[in-house]
Amino acid sequence: MPRQKSSSYNAIHLWLHFHYGNALKCSKCGIAGKKTGRRWSIEWALKPGMEHGRYIERYDALCKSCHRKQDYDDKMKLNFSIGWLKRKNKGMDLRRDARGRLLPVKKYGYKKD
Repeated sequence: MPRQKSSSYNAIHLWLHFHYGNALKCSKCGIAGKKTGRRWSIEWALKPGMEHGRYIERYDALCKSCHRKQDYDDKMKLNFSIGWLKRKNKGMDLRRDARGRLLPVKKYGYKKD
């Protein structure tokens, strides 16, 4: 099969499953894979610093917990917390306190009677 320079995310994962099947155990914690509902508990995860492509060397077999820990960096934590606070506190702006924590600030507007 000829290798393409750019493939979609889904196409690459379909290629991985077709050629290598389900990953059997997590390469970090050693948990064995099992089927939960329609999903398999071990995922093919892109190694840090690599680009998606049709090369098995670029991927690790990781359980969902290890996969999330690997992909969840500080920037994602900040974006998640800002988005969560904005959704939780509708109609409020956010500001940082002296410690750098995000706090909601009420917007001034018309008072409804």
